[in-house]
Amino acid sequence: MAPPLPEDSQKVLRVLLSRPVLVGAELAILAGLDEGKLLDAVTPLLSAGLISANTPSIDPNELPKAYFNLNPSARRFAEFAVR
Repeated sequence: MAPPLPEDSQKVLRVLLSRPVLVGAELAILAGLDEGKLLDAVTPLLSAGLISANTPSIDPNELPKAYFNLNPSARRFAEFAVR
């Protein structure tokens, strides 16, 4: 069994379940995370293919302007992961 997602990653998923596409700055606000914590939260989600970003690599300076979305194929897993 895979280890549970970090709490901040779960916060990001909860937000993206209700609003599937958001710019990084808005995602950080809605998830209650600062930009450093947002970067740490989205990294495992991107690696696992649960979410996508409109940029191939996440530069901390570009994080507020990057768009993030929940991958449609990951919706059911995301719903399960944040219970």
